[in-house]
Amino acid sequence: ASEVTVWSHLCHPNILPFNGVLQQEKILCIVSPYLKYGNVRGYLSNNPGADRTLLALDVAQALEFLHGWEPPIVHTDVKGYNILVSDSERACLIDFGFATAKDTILPHVTSTMESTRSAPWTAPEILEGDNVGHSAYTAESDMYAFGGVCYEVRVIK
Repeated sequence: ASEVTVWSHLCHPNILPFNGVLQQEKILCIVSPYLKYGNVRGYLSNNPGADRTLLALDVAQALEFLHGWEPPIVHTDVKGYNILVSDSERACLIDFGFATAKDTILPHVTSTMESTRSAPWTAPEILEGDNVGHSAYTAESDMYAFGGVCYEVRVIK
């Protein structure tokens, strides 16, 4: 439910649009547009001549938008698999399941996160000491992950 709450408030060309929710029995389904190119990793593997710089810039603009909220919305899981490519070949950030937006969109969200670090580009400070398993994510840790995504986008063959 928190993903729906955060995502439903976000309107930006580099964030996958939120179309709504559908409930099938006890299962809540999030509805968004279908993007035929899939994630950026698969797209770049199939389209080696794609404009990699533009895709990275798109992700940077999505993060700038998220971090521009007061307080900032922190994505917490920036990685190639969470970036889809639109039909116009632009990057769109997805997966706001663990995004933090304390006191802005989600005033009831606590700072505790359960082992959510699936991103290969998790910032070192998140992995150190007492921060393991707790929300120490910041806009800076998102930017660290963005650096990893830039590397990922550059080297995918």
